[in-house]
Amino acid sequence: MNEFIFFIKGFFGAPAVLIGLFALFGSLLQRKKFTEVLVSTLKAAVGYLILSGGIGLLVSTLDDFTTAFNELFGLQGVMPNSDALAGAIMEAIPEIATIAALMMFISIVLNIIFAKFSRFKYIFLTGHHTLFICVAVSTIFHFSGMSLSTDVWYFLIVGSAIVSLYMLLSPALTKKYMNHLTGDDKLYIGHANVMGFAIAGGIGGLVGKLKKGNVKSTEEIKFPKWLSVFSNSTVSVAVMMLMLFGVTYASLWGVAGKEQMVALGIIGENDSILVKIILDALIFTAGVEILIFGITTMINELIPALEGISKKLIPGAKMAVDCSVALSYSPTAVLIGFVSSFTGGIIGLLISIGLNLAAPAAIPAVIIPGIIAHFFTGGVSGTFGNIKGGILGAILGAFVNGIILTIVPLMFILMQSQLGWIFDSNGVLQWAESDYLIFNILGWILNAEWTKWLIMAIVFVGIGGLLVDGHFWIKKDKIKRPELYVKQKTTKKSIIKEEKSN
Repeated sequence: MNEFIFFIKGFFGAPAVLIGLFALFGSLLQRKKFTEVLVSTLKAAVGYLILSGGIGLLVSTLDDFTTAFNELFGLQGVMPNSDALAGAIMEAIPEIATIAALMMFISIVLNIIFAKFSRFKYIFLTGHHTLFICVAVSTIFHFSGMSLSTDVWYFLIVGSAIVSLYMLLSPALTKKYMNHLTGDDKLYIGHANVMGFAIAGGIGGLVGKLKKGNVKSTEEIKFPKWLSVFSNSTVSVAVMMLMLFGVTYASLWGVAGKEQMVALGIIGENDSILVKIILDALIFTAGVEILIFGITTMINELIPALEGISKKLIPGAKMAVDCSVALSYSPTAVLIGFVSSFTGGIIGLLISIGLNLAAPAAIPAVIIPGIIAHFFTGGVSGTFGNIKGGILGAILGAFVNGIILTIVPLMFILMQSQLGWIFDSNGVLQWAESDYLIFNILGWILNAEWTKWLIMAIVFVGIGGLLVDGHFWIKKDKIKRPELYVKQKTTKKSIIKEEKSN
């Protein structure tokens, strides 16, 4: 009997298994062949495990780097990286990993239901961001005093509802910018930094208005050919990390000596510092590539299942996918955005150092710019800023994004110091993207015991209002676009006939 309980707990307690089961469910609904169902299920589960392996490599290099940074400047530094932090939390607190995986499944189902019966038709297909947000919400609930055993109902009902509402509504912030880039109304961004993207696009729009539309697009700039290599994310990350590790380790070597680095466990007595710099930069880059490959493997199996369900159930469904989809439209804007966002991160580092010196008790750590976050979010911010604001819009929009990527982790550090919460026991990682600020605010609200009931009431009232509004909106939409709804009611025979004609 005990062995059976252990099996159930272990089987359903593994996020990789739950993700595989979701892929299985979606594949069965699509009536795929047995072999296709098997491949989809296994690849989704393995993709999650590959993702976890990439996170492990990132953390392994960041530990030594953070130790060196702290010793060099006499400061405690953290690097914003939501992916790695979510992985570290799930590894440290297995109950959160289980709850977050269940929340992810429920949130996806609720997202589909809300999209079906509301005016918002966005289906959030970026599974890893859903998972990381579920981890963030679960962790905040846990540290606010809720039990991971007796209060599981609150995690799964209220927490999943909050995440699903975020999944449904957040892609709308990218609507006008993605419509401009893609030329249609089907593809949007499902990412934890959409507020930052929208702000960058808004800044670009303001620049365009001030200059009365007389702007020059980033794509009209002609760079030397050798700079084009940096449009490759692997090269950009490797070079930036080589510089970051190189400057930090070389400086510590010059100031404290190799003996001190050995004593701190940063390097072995018989190891070369130069080799350490090169290998750590390459390992970090490999971790990023493994992480991306794992995400791609997992999502490639989840998206078709979810997309098929959406097409059958939801008239006018719109897909919200990872932000990388926007990087291909303006390659030069991506490069400018990355550099500008990282510059904002450097300014943010200096600001955090000032705050640390002024109030070390409240801000005990400084923010080290995260290369991954600045590359992807900076690139998209530059792209959005360029749409209406040209070169200046791309620069300013991405720069502000870089500042935001400092403000968000600072807010969580302040929360930790004031409320005594610890998201990462090693103190080297922190939440990064702009949208985590929403959940930071949620954490401050939940600091009082009674507020969890207030949050629950607000969430349920919001859902009720959303569905009532959707009922009347759909009635009007059926009159305006009757063909859209007729198409969704096609029979199995007509579907087969249509497939044959194609």
